[in-house]
Amino acid sequence: MLEQVKGLQHLADLLKGYIDRSDAPRPLQQRLFKLLIQFERSEWQPNAMVKALRDSGLSIEGGQVESSTGESIQGVRMIAGVLCEYLERVGYVEDPFEQVFDADEAARYLNVSRAQLDTYVSRQKRLRGRMKGGAMLFTRQELQQFNQEERRKPGRPPKRGEEQ
Repeated sequence: MLEQVKGLQHLADLLKGYIDRSDAPRPLQQRLFKLLIQFERSEWQPNAMVKALRDSGLSIEGGQVESSTGESIQGVRMIAGVLCEYLERVGYVEDPFEQVFDADEAARYLNVSRAQLDTYVSRQKRLRGRMKGGAMLFTRQELQQFNQEERRKPGRPPKRGEEQ
């Protein structure tokens, strides 16, 4: 079943491609990309993945992920189930400081508007995230560090010529 899969990252890339091509709603895709980040951080155990795939209705043939139902949205849900079961089998425990936020969740966490978050990321280059499947993702640790070190203190900006 996994003969053509070269390892954890290769399988993650195959799953990402399937999710990107699916007609699943964007919020479902983003939740799945968060699961994939956890999957990528876990230890690769092919036997656990074979067991997780066995009853799922998913197959990996010729480097392609295929759903037994033929429906891509149902296939995406099957991938979520397989990833959850795999992570449970390998005993993966998420580090609470590595919780992943999408851009809207990150803006709420920082208590700023989405537009302000986009400014921090794109124009000011003060906050970095990772692109996964077209979604910008941030870890809790990145956001906490940004909050403590990078955000401007409230009040007036410094006068010209004054150091911060």
